[in-house]
Amino acid sequence: MKQFSIEEQESKVGFFMELIKSLAFVKVKEKTAVFDLTSVQKAELDKRYKEYQENPSTYLDWDIVSKEIEKRL
Repeated sequence: MKQFSIEEQESKVGFFMELIKSLAFVKVKEKTAVFDLTSVQKAELDKRYKEYQENPSTYLDWDIVSKEIEKRL
């Protein structure tokens, strides 16, 4: 038996899974990625989130930043 791992764009997952599940010879095992953070990583994220909550205007929206980067490419 062969085993495959597939990474797929989030917007296409539903369609892709329906297609795969429709194949009688395919057995699907879905796994959700879980990441454990170290206490140092968690503390850093908590610090950054607190800073954001206290002054959100100092941060940039990712959608805007990514569009600006794409324009420069």
